[in-house]
Amino acid sequence: MTSNKRVLLLIGSPKGEKSTSASLGNYLISKLEEFGMISEKLFIHRLVNREEKLQELSQIIENVDLIILTFPLYVDSLPAPVIKAMESIKENRINLELKEKIDVSYEDIYSDDAKKKYGELTPPTLIIQDKIIVEGHVPIIKKLARDLFRVIESLNV
Repeated sequence: MTSNKRVLLLIGSPKGEKSTSASLGNYLISKLEEFGMISEKLFIHRLVNREEKLQELSQIIENVDLIILTFPLYVDSLPAPVIKAMESIKENRINLELKEKIDVSYEDIYSDDAKKKYGELTPPTLIIQDKIIVEGHVPIIKKLARDLFRVIESLNV
């Protein structure tokens, strides 16, 4: 068991520690800590209005092995601070290897192009490398949690 793997929990709810996003994230973090991972937790809404905080976030991200992002879904869209933080992370990444592997985009799943490519989708939908990973409200949480634990187990943490 490797004890030096680091995980960052980014909580995107403006409700802070009392939010469902924080509760779900804290649960996942507690399970990862049982595997010996070292965790850090940040609240996005406290970071996005100050450029130096966004730069600090980018530096933190460069030194973690896993990032968990939890957020509420407002009318099938991410909260504005979450979008701003994700855009800032993408712009400020230093790790070139990571930069080549990850792209963040927000697309209209109701567009004709998306319907032609993927068919009818139920938001929220997570698509990675043109593969639909999960879609739908409640089942997405359960599936993401199961998939996350499978990935962690495969890392031999």
